[in-house]
Amino acid sequence: MDTYEKFINNILETRGRFACGEEYCERHHILPKCMGGTDEKNNLIDLFAREHFMAHKLLALENPENEKLVYAWHAMAFVKNTSHQRYELTLEEFEEARKAHSAAMSGENNPM
Repeated sequence: MDTYEKFINNILETRGRFACGEEYCERHHILPKCMGGTDEKNNLIDLFAREHFMAHKLLALENPENEKLVYAWHAMAFVKNTSHQRYELTLEEFEEARKAHSAAMSGENNPM
């Protein structure tokens, strides 16, 4: 599996920062705001929905202690609305996202 850094760099090198053409895409913070990222142009990239999901998956798996990153991946996996085309999960991806979210919300991070 790619690392998050390799994944983003590959897109920057092959397609560029804001080059999705007419296809649906979503704006992504390369360094997440919860990790000190900003809204500056050099920290943003347009990703296709499937790439955006993969970016958040990689971030969450590489930073399992960061509940905000794990929650973002979990939310992308399960929240659907009419304005976004969300990634369709395999059973394995569903299970992986649920386990990561459960682990991130256990112990002292449990809101209950």
